Amino acid sequence: MDEPATVTAGLSVIRGDFAHYCEMHGARTRWERLLLPFAAPALIALAVYRFGRFVRFGKPRRGLIGRALRITHTVLEQLAKHLTGVQVYVWVELEERVWLGPEGPLIIGAKRVGRGTRIHGGVTIGSGLSRNAPGLPALGRNVVVGPGAVIAGPIHLPDGSTVGPNTVLTTSPSSTSSWLGSPPSRFKRDPALLEPALPREARRMESARVSAEPFWPTFRRDLERYLVYQPGAGLSRKLILCALEDGIWALAVYRLGRALRSRGWLAFLARPVVRACELWVRIATGIHLDPAAEIGPGFYVGHHGAITVGAGSRLGPECNISQMCYVGPSLGSAGAAPRIGARVYLGPGSKVIGAATIGDRSAVAAGAVVLDDVPAGTTVVGNPARVVSKTGSDDLIYLGEGTPLATGKDARNLAAG
Repeated sequence: MDEPATVTAGLSVIRGDFAHYCEMHGARTRWERLLLPFAAPALIALAVYRFGRFVRFGKPRRGLIGRALRITHTVLEQLAKHLTGVQVYVWVELEERVWLGPEGPLIIGAKRVGRGTRIHGGVTIGSGLSRNAPGLPALGRNVVVGPGAVIAGPIHLPDGSTVGPNTVLTTSPSSTSSWLGSPPSRFKRDPALLEPALPREARRMESARVSAEPFWPTFRRDLERYLVYQPGAGLSRKLILCALEDGIWALAVYRLGRALRSRGWLAFLARPVVRACELWVRIATGIHLDPAAEIGPGFYVGHHGAITVGAGSRLGPECNISQMCYVGPSLGSAGAAPRIGARVYLGPGSKVIGAATIGDRSAVAAGAVVLDDVPAGTTVVGNPARVVSKTGSDDLIYLGEGTPLATGKDARNLAAG
């Protein structure tokens, strides 16, 4: 690939990125702006990328200074990659006002990403070949890439295109359009239904009045879901489990945040500490349970990494969620978020976006994308999701001795993805 003609680098571009992120996340006060790199870790990776462009493609620096700058960038790039889960290769031509979502790991190895593009979490863009190979994707301006999408090969996405969640795109579209599925097909509804609500929209939902709930009764039910796998465990074993399970950390902070929704001086003083814990858990585990989401007791987070339950979402008691899942409102749902019943299983990589309702004891298979209602007691697979059986979640949610533990063949396939 030829050396780029335009170098989008320097302090002014980094400032522009920061201002754009403040706009996208609704950060207005000085405190909110100070916390923004923690709420949106991709901003750190983006700043390191801009610095790398300045070092590698700016005015050439020879001798010790040039070598020191290149070594510094290499070190910062590795640190940012491991800290944020975001890797933007320095040879990518990334224009200004590009937004990278906070929901999970990102790998961007495109030839070009146009101005105004929004790329959500869990996305891979590249060719699998070297940067000099003639097969890198090129994204136009104002392109939207949904969570979990893969764009690979010599693809050109026209301005204003949308690639839906968990969509695998390997050929160039003939025109500006929206695509969903694997293999992808044209999405004929509002493309905004495929994109999760932007942070500034979710922020408005979070600011809405949410009633407080007691901490210990609900958190104890959560702990019981983990302890059923440790029958007869003593106190020391239980404490070790709490110290090691990422899901328990996230649930403890979430339940505490919900409890502090009450008015009072103690809650007012504790909120900044809880907010700091939320940001730490989000960076350390990749799990974000928004305090403005209503999650029933007995919630089980099976693994860590790229798990988001967005503001306004409602989940019934004794649900399971797996890694790389997204549950939340879409940009086109006018703030309406999913309603999920009791004992629902959400498989790895599944997405539930918009105003969808999922009935009790249902199962969403790995990689499924739910945009519409799911009947109770059914199993859905595919992108977009469709009902394939009435098995439901009974073989997938373990509630202790006397209940099934994924014994059926279908259950094992769903759990493994």
